[in-house]
Amino acid sequence: MTDLEERAIHLQSLLEQTPHREQLVLQPRIDRVIAALRSQGLAVPPRLRRLNESLRADAFDEMFDNMPV
Repeated sequence: MTDLEERAIHLQSLLEQTPHREQLVLQPRIDRVIAALRSQGLAVPPRLRRLNESLRADAFDEMFDNMPV
């Protein structure tokens, strides 16, 4: 297992133990790790990919929740 794969697994377990608000702060790190995995031709853990997609959607929704109408 590469260092990058170990970081991905660590991030996944960190996300599962972190409150949702703090998970949103970690989302950019997850994007970078996933991009690095893909660029090296390594598999992205499906659970990490799903968590990241969910966090990205939540961050996008939150961005619009704070916009004045």
